[in-house]
Amino acid sequence: MKKILVAVGVIVGIIIVFGVVLMKAFSNTEITFEPSTNENSVVQPVRFGHANVFFIRTEDGHILVDAGMPGDPEKLDEVFATAGVEPSSIQLIVVTHGHLDHMGMIAYAEETTGAKVLCHQSLSGKLAAGEIEAPVAQNLSGHFINLMSSLQG
Repeated sequence: MKKILVAVGVIVGIIIVFGVVLMKAFSNTEITFEPSTNENSVVQPVRFGHANVFFIRTEDGHILVDAGMPGDPEKLDEVFATAGVEPSSIQLIVVTHGHLDHMGMIAYAEETTGAKVLCHQSLSGKLAAGEIEAPVAQNLSGHFINLMSSLQG
């Protein structure tokens, strides 16, 4: 009985350490931006933590594609500043799909820019309700991230 309790304790400890390491890795919100050397480039990718957001330059302003992970709104402001894009220049926000790493900051982006949001019709109700889908887990770390996300939110 004592050996079983020790084994369970070790397993729980390993799971906790693994979880902390994963959450730290996925909470990295470092923003990286490499401006295009092509002056005619219309797409500006910005790495925003675990996700990418894209700015598409148009004649009238910009289109924002996705808005990254949920979290600190100031980080999204930093994404705009890093890319040299004024939030007021955003004409449209496009959501590629409903996972949290693509639409986690959509409500804030919509509020900040005043732009309309374009998404698939299957997402419109979820978007209006503020619901975000967790991605389908493909492995143990994916299941753990979904579990931690459900506990946080």
